[in-house]
Amino acid sequence: MNITLHNNTYVLGYVDDIQLEALYQNTLGFIFPSLYEDFGLPVLEVMNCDCPVTSSGAASRPEVVGRDVL
Repeated sequence: MNITLHNNTYVLGYVDDIQLEALYQNTLGFIFPSLYEDFGLPVLEVMNCDCPVTSSGAASRPEVVGRDVL
């Protein structure tokens, strides 16, 4: 598989829970543009790590994230 990405993009593959938490805590932000219905567990997980979140306003995410969603 040939993947062309920008210089500042990394394909990490599988990361365990400890590595994932460290990634969330050390990133500038998390973008979750999905329009599919779900409860928003990935968004809650990221917010628990004090990471800024930008999310779509689909499904229950406005209730999970707050009113200031896109």
